[in-house]
Amino acid sequence: MSLRQWGEPLCVCSGGGSGSPLQAVANIAALAALDDATLDDGVWIATLSVRDLWMLDKSATSPAADGITVIVPLSGSGRWTRAQQSHPSWRLQTAWHIDQGAGNDEDDGLTAGTALASHEEFQRRVADSDQPIAVAMLVTFDANYTGDIENKAHVSQVAPYGSIEYRGTRTVLFSGSFTAVTPWATPTVVGTMTDAALPVSWAASGGLEQLCVLTSGPNAGAASWAMVEPVAKTARYNGFFNDNTFATHDPGVAETYDVVSLTQLTGLITQDVPGWFQFKDLHINPPLGFDRGVQTTDGFMSFTYCHLEMRSPFFGGSTFYGGTLSCCNMQGLSVGLRAFNTTLFLYSNWMRTGVVAGNGSQVQIQSRNVGQSVAGSTAELTAEQDGSVRVLAAGEWVVVDQVTAASRAVRIETHGNAHVQGVVWGLTNTMDYAAEVDSGATLIYATPAASRFAVATATIADVLVGATPSAVAGLPVADLSKGAFAVEE
Repeated sequence: MSLRQWGEPLCVCSGGGSGSPLQAVANIAALAALDDATLDDGVWIATLSVRDLWMLDKSATSPAADGITVIVPLSGSGRWTRAQQSHPSWRLQTAWHIDQGAGNDEDDGLTAGTALASHEEFQRRVADSDQPIAVAMLVTFDANYTGDIENKAHVSQVAPYGSIEYRGTRTVLFSGSFTAVTPWATPTVVGTMTDAALPVSWAASGGLEQLCVLTSGPNAGAASWAMVEPVAKTARYNGFFNDNTFATHDPGVAETYDVVSLTQLTGLITQDVPGWFQFKDLHINPPLGFDRGVQTTDGFMSFTYCHLEMRSPFFGGSTFYGGTLSCCNMQGLSVGLRAFNTTLFLYSNWMRTGVVAGNGSQVQIQSRNVGQSVAGSTAELTAEQDGSVRVLAAGEWVVVDQVTAASRAVRIETHGNAHVQGVVWGLTNTMDYAAEVDSGATLIYATPAASRFAVATATIADVLVGATPSAVAGLPVADLSKGAFAVEE
């Protein structure tokens, strides 16, 4: 049964088989106040607040009443059960707000003052497998949220295009201006920014591992992560990324900035329907112990200016099984990204571990991406069996702070392949080799090889091809004797 415009008569059949105009009440409280003793078993009543139908089942004892999908009638016997049928008007609403503490799941969700309380109610309003969303929806989390974000709403992939963007709220922690800047210089210098006016340090001000946003200068609005603080009042930055131009910039002396915290989502994120979904300005903190914090099996998902904590010790904190993923200036923590049958685009991210291209996947390094080893882990760019990685001409994979000899900047496992047109380089590392190409793997690189692989010390400026070390400058065109390929363009 499909709902017509509200207020238009609709004939429904009661439990006794007679026809009668559809009854509507203002809200769930009004539904609960109806004298159900005078109503037929199986009758349908509409509630205007959620624009949905409810059925009276006088003999039901379950499921338990939750106040939004199941309620107990006035008599105390039976259940009113919500049809959970998305009304077309909800799928045309472009602005949504969710506030778990102050929101109400019977509100319209249109403004911060009428926010919903849960993402589940948002999904009940808009998810309809037969009628995909054909508008651009912006869902704003006005406060920290605890709960899973499971996308069940199909989004139109034909004109007019639809999308759902989940956006957090930035809170300014402190502001300042740069008194000195050391720009990035491939392959010898990691960029740093200094604010001599800080009272003590970036760390003491709460600025480390936070998003730093330029508020003046030609790149105002671009943002980077304040990574680590090698010297008091000086912090490394990964690159000030502009999500309008997809360009990465260095800041300028005397330019002003804000350091901001982000709205936090504590839960799992699942995307298994086609369409375009984006997460922006969010601190995503999935619970420890699950095999993935973020999982996609279809559609296109992107993370922009997000701090994504990935802490599972099993299959990687974020496991992508299908579709397409774009990560733009994201901070990734602890375990890393692992993709299967997925195309993964990386723009100016700070990955505090590594990135793995699993079976059937391709990882593309589009601009500068920093892998930083933390807590003894590695920050490798890995192509597993039947997986591939591409460092595009404008791309850089930069590895810093790796201390284990067995680690690499790039690892290409048997039947994996890598294509390096850009640069793979690193600083403050003690690994033995910049790259390792296993037997049966393929490495393709643009000449000269020394311009594609660069590290801070000569002792690790080598590539392990098969089981044999090779100098970067002397990489073979095709060395079948070692069971691996290293092919020049």
